[in-house]
Amino acid sequence: MEGGSAACSADDLENYSVGDHVGGLFIILACGGLGALLPVLAYRFPRLKPYDDVVTFGNFFGAGVVLATAFIHMIPPAIANLSNPCLGPITEDYEPLALLITMAAIFLMQLLEFRQHQHQVQHHHHHHHHHHHGHSHPDHGGDDTARSRSLVTMIVFELGVALHSVIIGVSLGVVGGREFTTLLVALVFHQFFEGLALGSAVVLTEPTARAAFAAAGAFALSAPLGTAIGIGARASFNANATATLWLLGAFEALSGGTLIYTALVELITYGLTLSPRFAARGAPAGSVAAAFLGMYSGAAAMSVLGKWA
Repeated sequence: MEGGSAACSADDLENYSVGDHVGGLFIILACGGLGALLPVLAYRFPRLKPYDDVVTFGNFFGAGVVLATAFIHMIPPAIANLSNPCLGPITEDYEPLALLITMAAIFLMQLLEFRQHQHQVQHHHHHHHHHHHGHSHPDHGGDDTARSRSLVTMIVFELGVALHSVIIGVSLGVVGGREFTTLLVALVFHQFFEGLALGSAVVLTEPTARAAFAAAGAFALSAPLGTAIGIGARASFNANATATLWLLGAFEALSGGTLIYTALVELITYGLTLSPRFAARGAPAGSVAAAFLGMYSGAAAMSVLGKWA
């Protein structure tokens, strides 16, 4: 063991109940699934759709959730894992390792979006030139670009939160006693709010019913999957093992970087700051207020949960 001390050995499990953990697994599955399905059901069944300002509040509540998830729930654990003394000298040689990985993830996201946008612009220009001398065609380039951006945002978001949910599910599966109860309650709200954020991102892509329910289902299963892994590995799991610290730290840092970019650029900058719907003269004050209130409320809710999960 790199740390060379008892501090790097596995912790003893106290008051561990497999039955409680299995029950918690299904509770988290239900709450995460409910959160993800609510926006999808409202989209698929118009009669269930609330007022526009309520939808706006929900969409930007999701944006706040994404941003706070990255800063409060991903980056701190990544820093803690990648600065753990059990990793050896590297924690002293380069202390901001986790933040370096986070920054690299942000740059990678920007590069991927640039390449995607570059391809779309060049393809649209070629298509427009090809039809220049024919009949006039409506220009759907802007709609296609926005829809494509929403799709990329949803996919990246899904991957980021699903990976994070698996990790925190493992954390739940390997603890017992009072710590398990506290973490379970926090994760119920955590998964519900993240599910709302994901469902809101999914409906922006105008998905088919199959795609929408598949995305919601994949998210709902992620934390229970992690919990099941934790239950199975509880006897041999060591949170201070070198491989565990590297794996969890790197994944949390990468996921944090992708969600920071997704929240600040895709959801907040494109969706709110630069959106004609909110910035144009005569924009409904109620919608603008709903957007900002939703964003701040989502960030606040996840920030409060950061005390326990």
